[in-house]
Amino acid sequence: MKRRGSVFILLMISTLIFSGCGNTMTVEDSPAPNRTSVKNQGEVWKNLIEEAETPEGEDTSKNKKDVLLGSGEGSPELISTYFDNSKYMNDGSTLYFQCFGNHILTTEASGQKYPKLSETLKAMADEEERVFKEEVVDNDREAQDFAKQMEGENGGGAYYSRYAEDFVKRVDDKCLSIVRITNGFMGGAHPDYSYETYNIDVATGKLVSLSSVVSDKEKLDEILIKKLEEEYSDVEFFGLEDSLKDYRMDMVLSGEDQEGNVVYAYDFTLDPDGVSFYFSPYGISPYVYGDQVVKILYDEEPELFTGKYAVEGAYISYITELDNKCGINGKAEKIHIARDDYDESGAFGTLIIEKGAASLEIKETDCFNQTSFIVHTASGKDYLYSFANMIDDLRKLYVTELGSGGPVQVKPQEELYYNYRDYYDAESSMYGVYLPVYPEDMDLSIRCDLLSTYSAYAKFEAGSDGIPVQKDKYLTIPEDLFVLTSKAALDTPEVDEEGNVKDKDKPLHIAMGEDYTLYRTDGKGIVDAKLSDGKIVRLEVSEELPHKINGVISEDKLFDGMHYAG
Repeated sequence: MKRRGSVFILLMISTLIFSGCGNTMTVEDSPAPNRTSVKNQGEVWKNLIEEAETPEGEDTSKNKKDVLLGSGEGSPELISTYFDNSKYMNDGSTLYFQCFGNHILTTEASGQKYPKLSETLKAMADEEERVFKEEVVDNDREAQDFAKQMEGENGGGAYYSRYAEDFVKRVDDKCLSIVRITNGFMGGAHPDYSYETYNIDVATGKLVSLSSVVSDKEKLDEILIKKLEEEYSDVEFFGLEDSLKDYRMDMVLSGEDQEGNVVYAYDFTLDPDGVSFYFSPYGISPYVYGDQVVKILYDEEPELFTGKYAVEGAYISYITELDNKCGINGKAEKIHIARDDYDESGAFGTLIIEKGAASLEIKETDCFNQTSFIVHTASGKDYLYSFANMIDDLRKLYVTELGSGGPVQVKPQEELYYNYRDYYDAESSMYGVYLPVYPEDMDLSIRCDLLSTYSAYAKFEAGSDGIPVQKDKYLTIPEDLFVLTSKAALDTPEVDEEGNVKDKDKPLHIAMGEDYTLYRTDGKGIVDAKLSDGKIVRLEVSEELPHKINGVISEDKLFDGMHYAG
């Protein structure tokens, strides 16, 4: 049996949506389906699926025009938000149904630029939460009974669960491709999971069917069978030729034909380097063999595809904790992330990065979870960025080069403390994090301990060695995060918006009682703050302890309102 990501084992989570057993829907030009199977779908989501982007008629010729129009305005900004609909016993302390996940959405600014894409992502989020809430309601009593039974047998800790995580496989001005891994434990002999995929034209907001991408189903199935048999030689398939006959290219989700027969949509993502196909447990093989993932590179089978979808230049593609196939040096390589050496607190001591048959073990990580993505630079190099959470909310960044040999850690002697940039929209009260989506323009933050502890953000790009390089001159401190009140007067330079000192010989005299709003920092020893009249002043913080401001006064004698972590 294939190794699974440890998060699935630890959380005991699995899916109810096996291939062909989940939400069903067909696209508009398919034979009239049995609509009773979709009567409970949210109306916005139902309409979106029915209006999916498909070729007209049955024409799937190799010369068909690319339907992914794109806007030509650059990659959308994406954020990841978190939702939690978990249920607890009456005392509010005993978990009996864990239900949570994340949503991929656009930022407010990007939503104005790509309104259709924003609407589609919002509809996806609403539909996911609606389905999850229904699962909780429908299985509420069984979940409570199970939790009580297990508490009596082993002291508790076992519960029903429903969990999903979305991974961005590609985003640019043409397409956003997302793979969702849905999990759930609802009693039974074992936990289960499955893949769901969504390919969205960013200009129209419509879901893209495989028939818009692939020109020949017969040829596709031949290639899939060959790759599956070669790459999963230990798997006993149900019968690949017969299984794949039931798959339809003109459907975006599995459903029924007008005779009531179940037909399946291919689960695929339109990656920067090729098309990945995902087969969930029970899809084409028994559960014991797990999932199967196959990638066909665009350059590998150019006649199979209807248009040139490969990304020219740099891109970022997120990877799951299951198997991933990524184009490395013109070859579809298996990339897998695992964790080992857990302690009693749940932290893992070893991060394992596998590339094909080779592997790299990064020791003494002492982290609780990690998120990884491929960074393909404009020069053609491939790196793996792995962000790992530490116990004190710090994030370590591990950078691994994925060259022609095995994975090699970049600068292992250096501690790299980068994090995702936080996102907050005051109007909607929406919290989340920016997702890096382009190697030359990544939103990242760095923890700083200057006049308080905070994460300050800037634009970064992947350097020649893969390590992020700050593009902005300064790190921006989140707006109004820290307002310090002075306990003493201070003479300090005024600076302009670009950070230039206005008059070195005439510092501002700032009276006691003034509020200093921390504004930006170089992350080393300079902090600029805004005064109540809008002026920006420069504060130089000494490295030695106790910190002194401008070399003349201790920070704790100058300010009230500082907050340091740890």
